Amino acid sequence: SRLIQNAKNNGIHNFNMDPDRLYVAEIQVGKGQQAKKLRYHGRGRMGIMTRYRSHLKVKVMEQPWQEGEIRIGRRGRRISVIKDLKKRHEEANEKYADILEDFGIEDED
Repeated sequence: SRLIQNAKNNGIHNFNMDPDRLYVAEIQVGKGQQAKKLRYHGRGRMGIMTRYRSHLKVKVMEQPWQEGEIRIGRRGRRISVIKDLKKRHEEANEKYADILEDFGIEDED
C-alpha cells in the first residue's frame, strides 16, 4: 500500500499526472540480497538461517486521453479540469462574499 501510494505521489509531483486518471499498469517482484546468519543448535552444532529480500517495482500510468480533450503541455492537466477548478473557486467566492463583507475584507479579483 505504501509503495503504490509513493508511486502515485511521484507521478503527480514529478510528471504532472492527473490523480483522477492514474492506474497501476505493472508490478514486478525481483530477487534481492540474501542475509545469512548462524543459527546455534545443541551439542555445539550450527545451521545457516537465510533471510530473503525482494525488489518491488510499480509502474503507474494515466488513462488514455479521450478524443476532443485538450491538454495543456505534454503531461499537463486538461482544460476541462482547470475550468472546473476555476468554477469551484468562483462559487466559493460567491458563497463567502457576504461573510467577507461583514469583516470588511474585499475580493482582490
